[in-house]
Amino acid sequence: MTTDEVLGRCRKQELVKARFIAIYFIRNKTEFTLKTIGRMFKRDHASIIHALKTIRQVQSLHYETDIMVDLKKLSNII
Repeated sequence: MTTDEVLGRCRKQELVKARFIAIYFIRNKTEFTLKTIGRMFKRDHASIIHALKTIRQVQSLHYETDIMVDLKKLSNII
């Protein structure tokens, strides 16, 4: 997938997952505000909050999901 696809409006599951993970890492590894991150992804801060809540909900589950596997792999790289 391309950067434009991740930043775009498409709601395919694979792109949404990549977008949410990118938002999560940007928020946790930088000091950018929700509004700034929203501008990066051409979304409002409420959409960024939704992405972060979704990732937190997945993290609270007691079993591995594909998002958790991706988060762990990327955490080792970043």
